[in-house]
Amino acid sequence: MSENVMDYDFSRLSTRSFEQLIQSLAHSVIGPNIVIFGDGPDGGREATFEGQIPFPNDAERWHGYGVVQAKFKQRTEASGKDGDWALNELKKELEKFQSLTRGLKQPEYYIFATNVVLTPVAESGGKDKVTSYLQSQKTRLGLKDFRIWDYDQLRVMLDGCADVRTTYAAWITAGDVLAKLIESMQPQRRDFREVMRNYLQKELCADQYVNLNQAGHQPKDRIPLAQVFVDLPVGDPSQPNGVIELLLEMANQCLNPTVIQQKMPLTTELWTMPATPGRLVFVGGPGQGKTTLSQFICQLFRVSLLQQEDQILLLREAKDACTIIIEQISQANLILPSMPRFPLRVVLNSFAAVLAEGKTTSLFDYLIQRINKLTDRNLSQDDLRCWLASYPWLLVLDGLDEVPASSNRDQVITAVQNFLIDAQGCNADLLLLATTRPQGYNDDFSNQYYQHYELLPLDVPRALNYADRLLEQRWGGDQDKIENLRQRLKRAGAEIATARLMRSPLQVTIMTMLVESVGQPPRERWRLFNDYYRVIYSREKQRDIPAAELLNTYQTDIDAVHQRVGLRLQVDSELSGATDALLTQNES
Repeated sequence: MSENVMDYDFSRLSTRSFEQLIQSLAHSVIGPNIVIFGDGPDGGREATFEGQIPFPNDAERWHGYGVVQAKFKQRTEASGKDGDWALNELKKELEKFQSLTRGLKQPEYYIFATNVVLTPVAESGGKDKVTSYLQSQKTRLGLKDFRIWDYDQLRVMLDGCADVRTTYAAWITAGDVLAKLIESMQPQRRDFREVMRNYLQKELCADQYVNLNQAGHQPKDRIPLAQVFVDLPVGDPSQPNGVIELLLEMANQCLNPTVIQQKMPLTTELWTMPATPGRLVFVGGPGQGKTTLSQFICQLFRVSLLQQEDQILLLREAKDACTIIIEQISQANLILPSMPRFPLRVVLNSFAAVLAEGKTTSLFDYLIQRINKLTDRNLSQDDLRCWLASYPWLLVLDGLDEVPASSNRDQVITAVQNFLIDAQGCNADLLLLATTRPQGYNDDFSNQYYQHYELLPLDVPRALNYADRLLEQRWGGDQDKIENLRQRLKRAGAEIATARLMRSPLQVTIMTMLVESVGQPPRERWRLFNDYYRVIYSREKQRDIPAAELLNTYQTDIDAVHQRVGLRLQVDSELSGATDALLTQNES
């Protein structure tokens, strides 16, 4: 092994990001005729190639059908166990080509890639065991040749593939990743890392408490967001996924344009192209937890980054906030991001207002103004652009619905698009997450370019789980009180009428507050629904949206309409076969 071969650290990679790394290396050494497979079951391969390729070298070109397969071990043991694990994984993969039910095309050439060290000990070492097994399969599978890319071989290949090494620098750089990346950036500010650490701590502390005053709780109820957050259901209603789980899986992938392009289908029909990976829009109704979600996902990445800092340099309050988040996600069977992206959260109605007033010229300028204001530093645009080009980012755009189409929504969307143009130009690894209500949303983030996900209503068990957390925070010293309220909420969840008012985090929060004072919800239904209406009305009046002015000006008229509609629905629901009364479009 050459002494100038660099060390690389694969511990920040996930299984999917390691597969992407192998795909990028294969693309670099084999050429453009390689076919890259995207997410999901790979059918025994990460990539395939066919025809003549310049590998392993120009003199000994492979000519035929070949397969590239990657196997990633998250926790390597630097022992013979790693070699045994790799051999077992290889055997399982090759068995797939013998399965008649799968019908996979048998390869003539095979590349087996793994992040583990295959020891070089003759005969008993991992490398010899894997090599011997592949040799034994030549006749059985019809293999003409094969190659093994283990950790040591990958090091040599990365040294020779500057483009891949640069693309994955933040993922595979050994040692203090941030220090080495910032050193390679050569920022104008020598204290660039200190500025970033300062910014992350201030954002972490500012976003650590959940906002419950919109549900009727007093501002004095300072409840840590992490201690009441529940992962929201999204996707197929029959088999919903958790939003956080989905986002962490996406965040652990490399999302820069170079890597994305490798796995995009080769077609000239633009309407058949899938949405760009890493651009997500979550659509949910009022109080469904969109803003809380946007805060919490940023908190996870802030904690993950701050864990890499010298803990002596962190404020005690910031360290305590980190500890709470780590403890809570552990209880929810979640983990911190393995690749800590740099998180930035933009409240879109605030950005729209600043943009309309001419106080900023672009989204990028707005971001740097916010960082400079929070840190009381003067960070240059060039330094932040270099950071965007060098390190993975998470950009959260919260509340598009709060930017009315009648104001400057088009200007906001244009600013987002211009930012994406800049990010694309510097090959940025960017995960973009936007949130909106369905009302007034006109595909502003086009389905052609963004993946859309609808937030689903909470089922009763998830709603009660959230309520339990809320009760523990509000009445932690009174277990009798908690148990009494818990039983009331269980009864509310068992009643069809009141269960309908427990389908979002805001609704559960309101219901929790109401059962503290109302008593048994099913027995005092009119008062329950009336109080619920009042709380929701008060919440909407406080929001910074045009509708708030109407709600404040015409409350008497709106109350009258509400009562009239309620009476009409009650009459309809008492008719035979019309227990689920609704107003038609014409009636409303």
